[in-house]
Amino acid sequence: MEILTRRKFLPVSVANQVLRRTRDLLRTRIADGSRRRGEDQALGRLATVRGWLSSDQLEEAIVEQMQLRKIGLRFRIGEVLVRRGVLSGQQVRILLDEQGRLARTCEACGLVAVDPGPCAVCGQILSPAPALGPYSCDMEFSQDLVSNS
Repeated sequence: MEILTRRKFLPVSVANQVLRRTRDLLRTRIADGSRRRGEDQALGRLATVRGWLSSDQLEEAIVEQMQLRKIGLRFRIGEVLVRRGVLSGQQVRILLDEQGRLARTCEACGLVAVDPGPCAVCGQILSPAPALGPYSCDMEFSQDLVSNS
């Protein structure tokens, strides 16, 4: 996207709109009801055990998540908690990492993996993936969107 915007083939506003739309489609398409619910419960329990949120806050977030699902929006519980301001994106990333569900990428070759450590293809250190996944809030996506400069 950045190449397209730098070369003026695509306006920044359109590029960011495409990225937002892609993110929203990914949220909906990758949500698998039963598996996601189990992961959501585990993340919520981990956050509660750490003292990062109360049982009431978790219950309210789960109710909101169910309401969103009724209208076809598939948000994971971590994303709902960040949107509500209960957890930070960094806290959700820590919890996802504990669960072995934090996506990582290799900047050198583009490999995507969940296991920490060196890239299995080129040996470079893996970095946390850009926040295109369904666990961050829109404010955090601003880093992943194309800048106006």
